Amino acid sequence: MKPTVSGNSGCQLSLTQRNGVTVVQKRATTAAYAPRLRAQIDKQRCAARRNRLPGVHIPAIVAEQPSPQGYCAWMEYLNYQDYSQFFATASLAKLDRLARHLIDFIEAELAEATLTDVPAQHFLDKLDAIARQLPGLANRDAKQAQLAALARRVKAQPVVLPLGPNHGDLTLANLMVSQDASRIGLFDFLDSYLDSPLVDIAKVRQDTQFHWSRLMTRARIDRARYRIVMRYLDQQIDQHFHAYPWYRQHYTLIQGINIARIFPYEHQPQVSDFTHNTLTQLGF
Repeated sequence: MKPTVSGNSGCQLSLTQRNGVTVVQKRATTAAYAPRLRAQIDKQRCAARRNRLPGVHIPAIVAEQPSPQGYCAWMEYLNYQDYSQFFATASLAKLDRLARHLIDFIEAELAEATLTDVPAQHFLDKLDAIARQLPGLANRDAKQAQLAALARRVKAQPVVLPLGPNHGDLTLANLMVSQDASRIGLFDFLDSYLDSPLVDIAKVRQDTQFHWSRLMTRARIDRARYRIVMRYLDQQIDQHFHAYPWYRQHYTLIQGINIARIFPYEHQPQVSDFTHNTLTQLGF
């Protein structure tokens, strides 16, 4: 089955055979990206060791070695559906299982996290780093204004968050679902500017609340069904984590920074529209 999902990764994915078994090969496309890919593979390996959830499958790393570009890894292949295939026919019961798996995964992260007062400068440095990448981008002035609004929010109150393990890029594009939705597969773990489960909640809701992954797929999608499914999943995720004070107080800020981090990757007008409109909806 041909992949239907694309993204901004500096890697190349392919299916291959290793010792008679089908595996996924992930290779850095540039030498500069190789250290980051190695860190991502290490993060996935550590997450697989920690994982005790029967409904979550994190592919094992089969092998790794240097490549002409600097690094290459092979991992277990999961014969699951991607999100666009799954959502096309999923029943409410299957959607409930998917939501439960995602919530359970984040709750497992929270069990290892510690509430910590995160210095404002940590966020301001990240916003400054984004601002330095704005020259040459469309709507630069509007982006600068939105970054300034985020900075004002950072300075407005202390930010106390659970810090601990996280996936780092928990969008729908980075998961697959078994046919009966009894398990999900998680991959493409990513190093993050903030190691917090709230980042994972923001990445999930980047899809369920704001429909990011619809921009990242080449598959034909029933848009009406997609919106209904996203709303259904988003309500479950939002209602579950609404019980946490740190979620109620800081979700909007962390989601805003999460969306602003897309600015340097706005190679298409629809992506620029997405970031601007989403940040506007968030109040920035």
